[in-house]
Amino acid sequence: MLAYYLQIKPSDNIRNNEVLTKCKISDTEAILIKILLRRSDHLPRMSDFKISKQLLLSQFLTGRSVGKPVLCFKDKLKDNLKRCISPFSSWKNKA
Repeated sequence: MLAYYLQIKPSDNIRNNEVLTKCKISDTEAILIKILLRRSDHLPRMSDFKISKQLLLSQFLTGRSVGKPVLCFKDKLKDNLKRCISPFSSWKNKA
């Protein structure tokens, strides 16, 4: 999955360890990111009233929380994608 976002083809013959090193993440973290990315595909199709969607997006109807805001699903997804994908400006050059 990470190789897909890094635009690495199977014909490039790059090992999984090299992909993880390129993303600067550990093996366990890669598994969690993979689950997160897979879940991001299903999230838009869920009903807005499902508890699992509200939990991931941190959109409960209760009052405000005290202290530092909890990172929600979208924030973590953006952070992980920024770490693993080259900047958007380089995408224009490749296209």
